[in-house]
Amino acid sequence: MSRALEMPDKHSLTFVICMERIEGVSLLVKSTIMKLGLKKLFRGIFVKVTPQSVRMLLTVEPYVTWGFPNLRSVRGLILKRGQAKIKTVPLTDNTVIEEHLGRFGVVFLEDLIHEIAFPGKHF
Repeated sequence: MSRALEMPDKHSLTFVICMERIEGVSLLVKSTIMKLGLKKLFRGIFVKVTPQSVRMLLTVEPYVTWGFPNLRSVRGLILKRGQAKIKTVPLTDNTVIEEHLGRFGVVFLEDLIHEIAFPGKHF
């Protein structure tokens, strides 16, 4: 059975959380979850909404939950749980943000929050 691909009309960002263990699942599901960056149970990640990302979410739908965050939710998640991929340090220090993202025009924590909430060209 093939489902039609529905693109959200006004949303450009989704937040995805891995909710189920992936032991014993197909290789396609496991590799899709890894591509999304959900290597651990209850890990969440922001994903830009594209036809490809929607197809990926439909593939792993039984194992994840996802929704469309607003600016307030993005700010809260970044301030409480945000960590850098480079080092797992909390994203509270503007010097770390400027050091790694300054070349993209992201210098402050608020710049980062805005770039995530409203995905720009450097998302």
